Amino acid sequence: MKKILLPLSLSMLLLLGSTPAWSEQPIQVIVDKKMEKLPYPILMERGTTLIPIRFFSEKLNAQVEYFADINAVYIKKGDKTVQVNARTSEAYIDGKGYSLNGMVKTFNDRIYVPLRFLGEVLGTEIQWNSDTRQIIINTETSQEATVPQKDPRVIWEKELTSPISAKPLATPNGMIYVPNGHNLTALDEEGNTVWSQDLGKYNDKERYGQKIGTPVQDKNNLYFATSDFREGDKYIRTLYSIKLNGQINWSLDSQSRYEGEYSSTPVIPAFSAKDNLIYFRTKEGVTSYIPDPIMRHNFKSDYEVPLDPIIVDRNEVNDDIIVVDRDVQGRIYLLNKELQEEWSYPITLGKATGVVYDSSSRRLFVALEETSYSKGAGILCLDLWDRTWKYQKSFGDSEIIKMQPVKGELYVSTGTNFYKIDLNGNIKTYRPEFAGIKDFYIDSEGKMLALFANGTLRKYDDETMIFEAKVPNAKGFTVAPSGIALVISDNIISALKTQ
Repeated sequence: MKKILLPLSLSMLLLLGSTPAWSEQPIQVIVDKKMEKLPYPILMERGTTLIPIRFFSEKLNAQVEYFADINAVYIKKGDKTVQVNARTSEAYIDGKGYSLNGMVKTFNDRIYVPLRFLGEVLGTEIQWNSDTRQIIINTETSQEATVPQKDPRVIWEKELTSPISAKPLATPNGMIYVPNGHNLTALDEEGNTVWSQDLGKYNDKERYGQKIGTPVQDKNNLYFATSDFREGDKYIRTLYSIKLNGQINWSLDSQSRYEGEYSSTPVIPAFSAKDNLIYFRTKEGVTSYIPDPIMRHNFKSDYEVPLDPIIVDRNEVNDDIIVVDRDVQGRIYLLNKELQEEWSYPITLGKATGVVYDSSSRRLFVALEETSYSKGAGILCLDLWDRTWKYQKSFGDSEIIKMQPVKGELYVSTGTNFYKIDLNGNIKTYRPEFAGIKDFYIDSEGKMLALFANGTLRKYDDETMIFEAKVPNAKGFTVAPSGIALVISDNIISALKTQ
């Protein structure tokens, strides 16, 4: 092999097609708490942070050699040897193959690889702080270098530029829309980036602090909203409409300016296909828009509204809307499409922390926080068919993490315990072995996919565990129409087989 020590001159390897984009804002590199001058740009390619391999390898006290005849870079650190093939996007770690999913690039005669990959294989902590736009390297806390191991059920993984801020939307045509910080990224069913829209600066307004929530979709557009952002002496929330190809239609925030407490949780709008209306939560109510956008109606509560509105069935032609306000003596409102009150029910014990609706039984379930009287978090169940109270149940646990209705029954995870509540409000099944569930989903066959606090994803058929998979630092998941589980952990989304 023909060996070339310095520099990495690779003009013959420049890839055809679009040139990777570098960040418009300066990025700082900090090595062992000392600022280092970054001589080359950082690339953001398909939602992945790419770094120049020689510069960062040498900062990690590794030796780098480039072999021109095979278009490969060799990195040596101690007894570890890493080979990266620029042309094929393959890597070998001590002779064992590892796929980089096309994420080896050449730019300005330099080879770039994913930041996360380099830190893992060289056994050194490398962190990307999207808020301060800093790459932080700590060579003093080096860990054992290992080949990154993926669970065999993992189909693909995608690293995004910012931490995932809400659950993704997966559609029947295989598209996956992932909110990550102030970005919305569209992936195909194989995890490839179709487009990514950066909304940190839109209409000449810098709003990098806003986080995007889970989108909703009609036939041609996506609608999504943001967390709060301070502007002057008020906070604002923004509602966006974007075409399925990533082109922005419009944004609105004039109806959501308010004074009061800041909320970092992104707002999630509701969309009624029957009425062709978008419902957007404001500080003390909800506003409806037709997709043009033109404001149609507005509802204002006497108190702050902390929960996003949800769509409930009215009949085959129209939908109703549920709005819950926050005060201990607040109310649950059933509104028609003109946002006129049809019915309401008082909350007499605890503040609402969550709400879900079961269309098969037309029952509404409201999670209530723990109070000194209730001695634990609780569930309030209302029947929207005859507009009556069904039951209110308190647990001995401090909070309700997740609840899912199935044919009028309710499954509840408190993090500490897991419950199944029957139609009359009785605890039908109590499963102590499900302690630690942070997210779950029960399918139409009654099989449950459960994510535990330690990052373990398990599937159960009644009491029998079908499979178990490990996803480090997993925070939640969404089940796509195809049946795959989309697991989110920090700025990584992983697709897992569940069959």
